[in-house]
Amino acid sequence: MDERQHISLTHLWEYSRNLDPLLDIHKEHLSECEQCVSLLGLCRISPSLEHLKRRMKEEGIKRAD
Repeated sequence: MDERQHISLTHLWEYSRNLDPLLDIHKEHLSECEQCVSLLGLCRISPSLEHLKRRMKEEGIKRAD
């Protein structure tokens, strides 16, 4: 996976809630990408996907997805 192609926010959210497994290629990316690891942490502490997006906006975290 190209490092510029992060795991989608929706996919990270679903994985954080045990709704969707990660593919091996995503696991590999997650092991190498601090941004996706940080977002996964935010996913786990945010009560909803909408709350996560608001928090990202408030903290100036930009994603192309």
